Amino acid sequence: MVIKKSRDARLQLRVWNRLLEGRIALQKVVTAVRDLEKIRQVEQKPLSENDGPVVSIKKLLKCLVRLRETYRIKSQFCLTNQDKDKDEEQDGDRSDDDEIAMDCDDETLTKKHDDYQGIREEIISKWCEKTKIGVIPKKGYVAMELPTLQLIQNSMKEKNRLIKRTQLDRSSHQDDAYHPETFNDDDFYHNLLKEMISKAESSQWVELQRTRYKSKRKADTRATKGRKIKKDLVPKLVNFMAPMRPMNMRDKEVMPEQIRVELLKSLFGGSIQSRSVVEHEE
Repeated sequence: MVIKKSRDARLQLRVWNRLLEGRIALQKVVTAVRDLEKIRQVEQKPLSENDGPVVSIKKLLKCLVRLRETYRIKSQFCLTNQDKDKDEEQDGDRSDDDEIAMDCDDETLTKKHDDYQGIREEIISKWCEKTKIGVIPKKGYVAMELPTLQLIQNSMKEKNRLIKRTQLDRSSHQDDAYHPETFNDDDFYHNLLKEMISKAESSQWVELQRTRYKSKRKADTRATKGRKIKKDLVPKLVNFMAPMRPMNMRDKEVMPEQIRVELLKSLFGGSIQSRSVVEHEE
């Protein structure tokens, strides 16, 4: 179970990194679009329902609605509504144009948004509890103590202000630089970049500290697998020979006969007899 959770966490981090890379690559496109001529300065022609842009937008909206419905069906919070959803999915005899028209209806979108609202709040609350590190002191950072859902609701109370903030052209030095066709989310983009850079620097710092610790650690060859030795080891034996006297050039015999016999007895189990004893017995 723990291994499965760790794999899921790694997969989620990988998906988040891919999305972040895609957002960084998309920033060039957003910047290039902002540099184009304003739409209000171009002669606008009315578009019909059969034009390419309108059909593409409807298909995209349909895919988003179906994706949200798939998540809603698979969610554990809507088990009681699975039969109803299956019946709705089996009714697939309609043409693509009729499906697009019905899925893009305002009432249908509003109803599906309300149905998905509870699932979204449950998921956000669950992950907010999982990622909560600890209790923050009440003296400062009062906003950080609020739940994530409440922070989102407080931000969405000023929805018009948020929309107007995305319509501000910060590259222009004019006082009234708002344009309804401009979309500028540089604040969010800069926060993403800051988070990515800080995460990369922290991971590199941890790896650097780990490498330094490994290089400075003194390895004990008498231990295995990094375990510390709690007892003193017996030093190695130099050899099995008894201590020898210094060799005397005048004396041909290095050690006495008695010492030699005792050494051989200790090596061969006491079966060796002295040469003088053998001669005496004979």
